[in-house]
Amino acid sequence: MRKATTEWLKSAAMALDSVAQIVHLEHLTPVAAFHAQQCVEDTEESYRIVKNIYDRIQELYGSTASQ
Repeated sequence: MRKATTEWLKSAAMALDSVAQIVHLEHLTPVAAFHAQQCVEDTEESYRIVKNIYDRIQELYGSTASQ
């Protein structure tokens, strides 16, 4: 596994841990939702790296595609 993939998955795990710590606190529901979304996005980012999706995007759209 690439180092970048590992780092994204570590970030996702930290976000999920944050959710687990605060999800029961009603006044922090928006914060829990934010961290849950971050977990999903970080996991998706690691998946894109593993599947080389960025390389395919660049092939389709040229080097101006954002990474």
